[in-house]
Amino acid sequence: MIKFWQIIFLIFTFPYLVFAQTSITIEDYLQASSNTPNLEIYTTKLNFLENNPYEIPKVEELEFRTETSRFDWKRQEFLVRSSFSTKKERNQQNQLFETQKAILQNEQQLTLHAELENRYSTVLEYYFAGQELNWCQKQKIILNDKLSILQKMAQLSTNFNLNEYIKTEETLHNLDQKILQLQQKEIRILQQIQFALERPEIIQLDTNQIISIENLITKIETLPDSCQQHPYINERMARIEQHMAEFKLEEAENGRILDFVQLRYGGRDNLELYQEFSVGVGFNIPLKKTIQANLNEIKLDKLDDREKLKNFEYYCQQEIQFAKQEAQLLWQQYQLLLQQNADSQARYSSLEYETLGTQNPLALLEIEENLLRRSLATLEIKENIYEIYVDLLQLTGLMSQLPLVNYLRE
Repeated sequence: MIKFWQIIFLIFTFPYLVFAQTSITIEDYLQASSNTPNLEIYTTKLNFLENNPYEIPKVEELEFRTETSRFDWKRQEFLVRSSFSTKKERNQQNQLFETQKAILQNEQQLTLHAELENRYSTVLEYYFAGQELNWCQKQKIILNDKLSILQKMAQLSTNFNLNEYIKTEETLHNLDQKILQLQQKEIRILQQIQFALERPEIIQLDTNQIISIENLITKIETLPDSCQQHPYINERMARIEQHMAEFKLEEAENGRILDFVQLRYGGRDNLELYQEFSVGVGFNIPLKKTIQANLNEIKLDKLDDREKLKNFEYYCQQEIQFAKQEAQLLWQQYQLLLQQNADSQARYSSLEYETLGTQNPLALLEIEENLLRRSLATLEIKENIYEIYVDLLQLTGLMSQLPLVNYLRE
């Protein structure tokens, strides 16, 4: 008999079961990470900077003044003053502009890195939800068989165990709930991928080519032990370069000697024209203490970024080492469980099925259920190893290296 929750589930999943689905590869999903809105905003900013470079003009200020003495227009005075930037200032400003572009480029790469990490995790979540769902379907077959045998034993009133019947029925009900949750999880992930790809049609993620656990372990061993390719390092280095450019620009601006040049026209004493003109020049006398506060602030920002970079490299390298060690330990546990399963299968396969089935049909189901529980344990360890692999791809920075590569492909 179909239950109410099963009807509700079919109503919501009917489109996914009836209409044709478009198969999406993992490569499609990963490559599309470059087109997300949070990355496009960096592209817009970079295009703006490319088309609107900020350069200090040679003539920084041009000032015009006029003054009337005794409200007599014949005694009108005019003054034109101009200040000029130095070549050193212009060069340092150009250098600062380039560092600003470099920071945006590295922030964009860092954002791509985070987006890819999220998509790799989504792929694994979908893949192992399917693996666990397959396990649940096998478990359900065993429980249905077990419940059927118990029902027949109840009808014959021979060796009937009511507690075992209730326990099996409850396990089966809980398993149905788990199956429903996993199916809903798969649909939710597919909808998430569909939204990310901006695809109107119903999609299906193809995970057939996902890397085997054996090849994945080999790849883990060959991954770098450092994080020098991580985009955070390049982003932090770009900020350090920016602080250096700001420091040099501040020094250049405060080291300017010529402050201004001015031309004054008097027009008061009715002298000859050339006698009414005067030229003035202003000079700066650099005082180190007046700019030291700004320079110290820039130095502190630079030291702060250097310390962040140093800490990141130190702890990131530690995490890579620990992750590789944990992966090896989990791999040993995985192999041990596989060997135990093989030994158990070999031990029980020596028994004759007919003898076992006629004497105690529940015994064979118990054996199969026990082996199935062990396979679930291996599946959980396998999932942990794959998650560590993705963590390592993130820590080493390989995940977002261009051109993008699908590291989950066989």
